Amino acid sequence: MKKSIRDDGYAIAEFAIIIPILISLFAMGIWAIGISVKKFEMENYTNNLVRTLARGEKASEELMNAAPQGININVASKQDRIRVESVFITQIPILNREIEITAIAEGVNEFYELQ
Repeated sequence: MKKSIRDDGYAIAEFAIIIPILISLFAMGIWAIGISVKKFEMENYTNNLVRTLARGEKASEELMNAAPQGININVASKQDRIRVESVFITQIPILNREIEITAIAEGVNEFYELQ
């Protein structure tokens, strides 16, 4: 069977278009896995911190140093409730859009005295 001259080069052109798209999708997948791991670390840290504060203990330097890199921590106390919020801001690599990942934990202050 004879090849037509018009068919030459189509496979190379399709390959040249598809490969960058596949590499971009692969990179986004790896980035998404990294963000999921960061979210998991933030949730664990936030839960540990609120548990420590709810017991009436001060957060040790070791606990404060265990915070995942790049997060902002907000601690609020209102009557018998303690709320810890961890926020991480990052950019989606290809889209250059900023996203915010938040982990919130609340606990009851075990030493709150009713008046």
